[in-house]
Amino acid sequence: MDSINDTPRGDRLHISIFGRRNAGKSSLINAITHQKVAVVSEIPGTTTDPVYKSMEVLPLGPVVFIDTPGIDDVGMLGELRVEKTKEVLRKTDIGILVTTADCPWGEPEGELLLQLKNRNIPVIIALNKCEQINSIDDNYFDEMNSNEMDKHRINNKETGINGASTGGADNCTMNMIDRLAEYLDMDDDNDDEAKRRLYDEDPCVFYRQFINSKIRIDVPVVKTSALTGEGIEDLISKLAEIKKADDQKMHLVDGLIEPGDLALLVVPVDKAAPKGRLILPQQQVLRDILDNSAMALVVKDTELEQALKKLKCKPDIVITDSQVFDKADAIVPKDIPLTSFSIIYARSKGDLNRFLEAVNFIKELRDGDNILIAEGCTHHRKDDDIGTVKIPNLLKKKTGKFLNFHYVSGGFFEKDLSQYKMVIHCGACMLNKKEMEYRQEFSQNNGVPMINYGIILAYLHGILDRAIKPFKKELNGGYQK
Repeated sequence: MDSINDTPRGDRLHISIFGRRNAGKSSLINAITHQKVAVVSEIPGTTTDPVYKSMEVLPLGPVVFIDTPGIDDVGMLGELRVEKTKEVLRKTDIGILVTTADCPWGEPEGELLLQLKNRNIPVIIALNKCEQINSIDDNYFDEMNSNEMDKHRINNKETGINGASTGGADNCTMNMIDRLAEYLDMDDDNDDEAKRRLYDEDPCVFYRQFINSKIRIDVPVVKTSALTGEGIEDLISKLAEIKKADDQKMHLVDGLIEPGDLALLVVPVDKAAPKGRLILPQQQVLRDILDNSAMALVVKDTELEQALKKLKCKPDIVITDSQVFDKADAIVPKDIPLTSFSIIYARSKGDLNRFLEAVNFIKELRDGDNILIAEGCTHHRKDDDIGTVKIPNLLKKKTGKFLNFHYVSGGFFEKDLSQYKMVIHCGACMLNKKEMEYRQEFSQNNGVPMINYGIILAYLHGILDRAIKPFKKELNGGYQK
């Protein structure tokens, strides 16, 4: 778990490392970070569950590396591990697919690359263990055509290439070239020398041609060696290029606050508030206001009215905790824009219009309907907890229906939504944008509307129109009054 002084995991760039068992995924993370942050072993299957490592890597900044089990794991447990690896795609910002010089490309790599492509996740191919490529001499390729192939194969099982253990000739680099050549529809009559030249000139170009011919995806390939450090800086540079392309994404208060504006933040301090600090959404909105060269005044809800009277000029916007939406609405003059931290997060983490469209389904709820309430974090719940107490009570009162509520929290999200009529989700400050987008998309694809805490609370208090007015330029009219 991140400390209060660290960049929260939800705001870090999530880089997932995929590949077969013993492809060198953990070693590659250690090489990138220049630290032994991942357990490395020659025993296949050392990483049995996705492992999250929060790091600072220049010029990337704060990142989370996700070290995953092998995509070729076998057996009942192996299948479960592969499934866990695929679940990581939900929160992946950039994927690194690790292949090696001693293992040809196959179905596991192709399937994963297609999944990355279908999810629009940028990916880099790391052709790892390249020290084995560099150690191949010209005589090696001649031997592959010799009449002593069987003898060579037997010897190679013991000594490998130039004495390095490779696990057998069938896993050697030449075999990889043969396999890739088949995928590239190269004539079987092409001599090995032609293949060797094509591969030896630039293995990355050869690899990229193969990938493009099979999957039609323009993906960079970097030759790396976790052992010698070769290509590691090139890999980091490629990651930085992809990150830079995504740096133009919207920040929390974009379009709401201009430089020089004054924002009044309403922060209740009750028994549910963490002792000695603000909760994460309040911290992050406050920081984002400062980053936008604007000013902020933070007050408790009990001092809101007094603060407004003492100000010589009206604040440009009031941002409140959703739990005191009704109180803030009654105090703040109607000509001052009012919204909540949670609604700001609805726009930042997901699709605000989709959240608003879910409001239309509240009137369709019937007795006995099941509602899923999902939170991105786990915490000790109080007697007046917003998710388990306040929202359910208000919703039942508003609709007059007997409703059943189910709850999930943290990284878990239901795989089967067929029993639910609606999903009510927190602001997702602890989830990264990719994960929240996945949850929202998954719900919509299953015909289950998803609504955000702040939006439903504003609706239940009868002030939704006012709460979304600051975002009017971004709305498409899907919400019906």
